[in-house]
Amino acid sequence: METTTLASFRFPRRLTETAKPDFAPQELVDHLKIDPSYFHQSFRRKFKPKPAEAEPGDIVNGAPTRARALDVASASRSGPDLLETMAALADFHKLVVREDVESFAAIEPDFTRWREFPGAYVLWTARIAAPPTGEGEAARLRVVRQMVSDERAAAAVAESLALFPQVAVEGDDMIVAYLGARTRRPAHADGR
Repeated sequence: METTTLASFRFPRRLTETAKPDFAPQELVDHLKIDPSYFHQSFRRKFKPKPAEAEPGDIVNGAPTRARALDVASASRSGPDLLETMAALADFHKLVVREDVESFAAIEPDFTRWREFPGAYVLWTARIAAPPTGEGEAARLRVVRQMVSDERAAAAVAESLALFPQVAVEGDDMIVAYLGARTRRPAHADGR
């Protein structure tokens, strides 16, 4: 499998090696100038997701209790347009996004857990659900938010989606990189 670095974060190692009572994830947010929590607010406001039941294959972290399935519907957009809009929002909020025509996966660094598991992240997956069958029926996406905060979950996602964190130490710095299998997003049928 040929891999590529999707994103890489370099920061002073001391930020994750302080004693637990003194660990301040906000220092990582400030240093890296990325706060994924804004994505949650924008996602809820823009897409108004509804709780859903996960289907086989939706949960890839190996821990169904640490995953949440949501449905997003739109009567005014097609499935691919809805998917592209959601991926663009994730990208705008600096999540690490890997797109395909029918789905996307986005990595939200989970700084609150980097002391215990550097590189911990929340995986957002979205796929076009069953296409509308009739006129006026809404396009739907199935969105699943799943925690990846230990070796077992990271291995399950790596096996399923070929996405995984890699941690390295260089002197006083720590580098967290997110790697993935090299993919190529095919063009839409209308040439976009």
